Amino acid sequence: MFQQILKENEIYYSRQAAALGWDIQGKLEQLNCFIYGLRGLGLEIAKNLILMGLKRVVIYDKTVLSSSDLGTNFYAKTDQVDKVTREKAVIQSLKDLNENVIVDIYDGIINGQNLIEFSIVVMTDTWDQDLIYEINEAIRKKGNGFILAHSSGLFGSIFVDFSDNFVIENETGETCKEYLIEEITKHQNGVVHTIDNIQSLQDGDYVKFKEVLGMSEVNDQVFKITTLTPHKFSIGDTTNFQAYQGNGKAVQIKFPKKISYKSFKNMLSFENKDNIDRQLQLQISYNSILAFMNQNGRLPNLLNQEDADLVLKLALQNQKEHVQLDIQLIKNIALHLQAHIAPLTSFWGGLVAFEVLKFTGKFTSIRQWLHLEFYEALPEVEVNRKSMDCQYDDYYAIFGKETIEKLQNQNVLLMGVGGLGNEYLKMFSLMGIGSGQKGSLIAVDNDQIELSNLNRQFLFRKHHIGSNKADVACAMIKQINHSIKCKAYPYVISKESQQIFNQYFWNQIDFTVNAVDNIRARLYIDSQCCYYSKPNFESGTDGSKCHSQVILPFQTESFSEFKDSPETSISKSIFLNFPYKTDHNILWALEYFNDLFEKTSKNLYQLSQNPQIFINAFYNQNQSCLDYLKDQLQLIEKYVLLAINPTLENLVKYAKELFSFLFDQKIRQLLSKYPADFEQQNGLLFWTNPKRLPMSIEFNSTNPLHIQFIHCVVKIVIKILGCPLQFDSEQISVLVDSIETNKNKELFANQQFNENDIKQENDMLMIKLEKLIQENVQHLQQIKPFSYQKDKLNDIELEFITSAANLRGINYNIPSAIRQQVRESVECFIPQLITTKSVITGIVGIEILKYIQQKNINSIRNAYINLALPTFIFSQPKPPYQNVDQEFNQLIMDRTIAVPKNWTSWDRIKINKKMTVGEFIQYFEQNYNVNVQFLGFNQYLIYSKLKASSKELLTKDCADVYAQVSKEKLAEDEINFDVILDSYQMINGQEVSVDFPLIKYHYRV
Repeated sequence: MFQQILKENEIYYSRQAAALGWDIQGKLEQLNCFIYGLRGLGLEIAKNLILMGLKRVVIYDKTVLSSSDLGTNFYAKTDQVDKVTREKAVIQSLKDLNENVIVDIYDGIINGQNLIEFSIVVMTDTWDQDLIYEINEAIRKKGNGFILAHSSGLFGSIFVDFSDNFVIENETGETCKEYLIEEITKHQNGVVHTIDNIQSLQDGDYVKFKEVLGMSEVNDQVFKITTLTPHKFSIGDTTNFQAYQGNGKAVQIKFPKKISYKSFKNMLSFENKDNIDRQLQLQISYNSILAFMNQNGRLPNLLNQEDADLVLKLALQNQKEHVQLDIQLIKNIALHLQAHIAPLTSFWGGLVAFEVLKFTGKFTSIRQWLHLEFYEALPEVEVNRKSMDCQYDDYYAIFGKETIEKLQNQNVLLMGVGGLGNEYLKMFSLMGIGSGQKGSLIAVDNDQIELSNLNRQFLFRKHHIGSNKADVACAMIKQINHSIKCKAYPYVISKESQQIFNQYFWNQIDFTVNAVDNIRARLYIDSQCCYYSKPNFESGTDGSKCHSQVILPFQTESFSEFKDSPETSISKSIFLNFPYKTDHNILWALEYFNDLFEKTSKNLYQLSQNPQIFINAFYNQNQSCLDYLKDQLQLIEKYVLLAINPTLENLVKYAKELFSFLFDQKIRQLLSKYPADFEQQNGLLFWTNPKRLPMSIEFNSTNPLHIQFIHCVVKIVIKILGCPLQFDSEQISVLVDSIETNKNKELFANQQFNENDIKQENDMLMIKLEKLIQENVQHLQQIKPFSYQKDKLNDIELEFITSAANLRGINYNIPSAIRQQVRESVECFIPQLITTKSVITGIVGIEILKYIQQKNINSIRNAYINLALPTFIFSQPKPPYQNVDQEFNQLIMDRTIAVPKNWTSWDRIKINKKMTVGEFIQYFEQNYNVNVQFLGFNQYLIYSKLKASSKELLTKDCADVYAQVSKEKLAEDEINFDVILDSYQMINGQEVSVDFPLIKYHYRV
């Protein structure tokens, strides 16, 4: 039972651990956290921390639930309003999030002494200065963590205090990298030349050298570096060292950094500068709110101008007369301080939870204040802010009833209901998107819910595993807001599903929110949004990093126009022949896993169904690759023999022979061809960086890794053969010692075969195999094709790949991999954290509110955030790319002219009247001064100037010709088709191809 829980947790936390590391995950699971305050911000923090797997989360808020709380509280119910406290309204739902986390309500007295039992205390939305002082001082004296956070209207803040002697183990959170060395100069300022790009290194970083030949003095020594180029860095004086001869690697070293934090009381003071930046303006505003609270025993009332004026007066009293304060900023903060909206509570909730995990010593915490405001989202016209005593009151107070009702009547398409999709649906439900009479939400996702999803997809529970994400999510958000109209589409949006996602479908959509996590899908969705001129709110996360992109028709570049860094891939020849990294060995093990089991089992299954046809076809298909054919025929023969006599002894023998072949014989074969002292034609040693000199391994039954490999092979082969053989590890250990394999050290010495020898051997193998199958065909009937899901490895599959990769690592003296690392590599994990998803969802929510108000493009922002450092970059979207005349257009490999000038991917040429084919051609030739060569509708060629038969079509209606050529009935729910036009203009006596934007012909007008 305990082992089962461990395996489930490994899967549950797998994507999170890919971002943090299993060591940090272990530290998280030891943290006790106290959360004071459960308005939207406190609840978001609690939700995130529980999903992340802290040991214990204790909540406190004795305030009775109000109707406005429902605008940010996704667990409270309407019938609980004015009846239960905030903490009691949410406690059961929080407990249900993660069965590994203890979740309690705190019923003790709130003071500093009582809270020192917690590793970290998070106080939210409280302005009680005396209470903050008391708790902060007690917590820092104990050496624990303290965070104070506010989400107040469109303003928010966080204060972090991890006491006087906090140690940061890794400031960036990035894994220390290794760099293979090409050369080290002997000089007063020695320069290290690397094979690998060193872009992740910075001036002042440290490296330790290993395995350097010649200049051995640098080995195991730490040097401070200065970067010079992407492949060079200097390490200081190397003149007293021996000359570099070859090999070696520089390993990045990160030293712990001790940080001393100041108390909340000491951090309230600031230098009174003549020129103050935005952060200081916000700090002054923050301090003025505290002063107001101290004077009046309450906070400024919502939208109360007198209270806002008093806050401004307090701010002015504490400043030099000539200092220019942002008066409107201070008043805005005061006016909306008590309003809470989901985009901001989501943003700050994710940010605060990420700061909590930094108490483990990973990443750089905020030092010590961070204030942010989003007042560019405020309405620029007079709006109705009157309270309606409902869950949307705080939204009305900030944006006005007109804006919120318009938002709620939008038809929104959400693509992807994973981690981001869950957060979006939660936020949409709280804001009421899709609850208006004309509004709706459409959630699209064909994926099923898995255990690994539950760590960051908070709408789902264990009993949902196996169900469709879109179906479950739509049902769950109705529990948050009964008025939401959400329709689930359990499909993939792709070219293959265009009959579902057709013109009629897209014409209903007002804007889209893209939450899918693979580039191919995002590019296709982007193309559809561009095609149908739909706004698209793009976002994505990768560990601690997240970004958002606002894509508005005719105003911004599309997603496909945004250029990102190209992904690097590992050459197959490297991981197959000359590995030098752990990842290479994992890829090698996966390759052999596929060849030995999946491909071979499918061949065996086809063989069992129709032996003669398969053998002949297989032989003919692979005649050109004689060595490969020989290996495959021998492998098939071994499996056939095992199927005939599937005893445990035979299976163990096969596994041991495979071990010997992969980790002993093949290595000795390689070394017989390239000995340790082998020189290349240029006189340099063959075995130099990046190649690592291997060593062979002889099987050792006392080595657990060797036995694990044998055990895995036997189990997988039994599954392929379909035989009900039962055994245990002890039986294998006894059998394996009694089985001998060829240990001839000269096995590969001077072996040379010509092509005819191999062909003859293959022919003999074919004859032998045919006879063997004919005599024993009945034994092959139980064979089953072995298949596995690359993104859902089971235990035995994972163990084989891990053991094979680590045995290969011993061959090449490369560090071993733990099973979680192998799972991450094979299943191609994108590191995922609920915190970054929560943060970027909030940012997109603000941009959606700007869009609904039709804000000027100057107010729209893309976001690039790295919570690890932390850094926040907000930038205005770029305009769309303009197509211009090109001397050489790479798409058509010729000169082109853009017509009309500077058209973008959003532009269309629309033909809104019925025409014959001849009229259509004439329209373009007269209006755009072109000569039309070819004309096509959708994917069908309609007219060619080179074909005499095309003349007959000139007098016929375009829609009729399309129906005739395509043999398709014109769809009732579609009104146009795309035009493909091949034409040219004559320029200086030369034919120049014309580059048009998308042309649409409307056949229903």
